[in-house]
Order: sequence, then C-alpha cells, then structure tokens
Amino acid sequence: VNIAGWEAEVTRWGWRDLLDDGCLDIAQPEVCALGGVSEYLKVRTLAHTRFIPVINHVWGSALAVALNLHLLVAMPDLPGAMHPRTPMLEFDTFENPFRDEIVTKPSQLEKGYIGIPTGPGLGIEVNEEIVKKYLAKK
Repeated sequence: VNIAGWEAEVTRWGWRDLLDDGCLDIAQPEVCALGGVSEYLKVRTLAHTRFIPVINHVWGSALAVALNLHLLVAMPDLPGAMHPRTPMLEFDTFENPFRDEIVTKPSQLEKGYIGIPTGPGLGIEVNEEIVKKYLAKK
C-alpha cells in the first residue's frame, strides 16, 4: 500500500526530512501552504530527485485549482518512469463556493478529467460580484 500525503508540511526542510526518512511513497505538497510556486518547485525537485512521484494536494479556491492545473501540466516526467505520465490532481468534489462561485467559469470534472484553463494569467476570470458578496460579510 502506497503512503501519500503530507500536505500539511509547509517548509522545504520538513519535506526534505520526510523524503530522506522514507515516510511516503507519493508526495502531495500544497503550493498555497508552502508559500507559493518557488517553494513548491523546490519540494517537487526534492521528491523527484528521490524518484518519488508528486500528486499535488489541492483544496480551496478556484485560483488554487487553476494554479495547480498549470503546475501539473508543466511537471516533467519522473526520471526512470516505465510508463507515460498521466498528471493526477486531487480534486475535492464537495460543494465549495470559493471554488465554484468565485470564478465566472468553474473547473468541471468530466468522466474523471478536468480541462486546463486557457485564458490569460492562470486562465480564469474572477466573479467580482461574488467577491463583493463575501467582502460584505466581514
């Protein structure tokens, strides 16, 4: 049984120790918890240099989903992989207004697959009315 996880680890040094100690078979870093793309890329490199696959942990907003989709399609194949890589994304299917309402076109699963946003930047457009709605609740 493969062990996957550690999305709660928020430093590259903690990830280094987890990977060196053989604590997991599949790394699931959370780019937003790590502090952004630069730190995520360092953790991904740490995992890949130890031949440990990465399946991003994603929970939260549509912005986080879009960012992770772009990171996944840009991920290099794991060195020594015997089969062609199919990027995998952990996608929570519970109702989530910050994922589904905060953008004009939310990501949709279709038969287990999800499309990559293609617009400028992260490829998504924020629904300003929903942002105002949540700001008014402060």
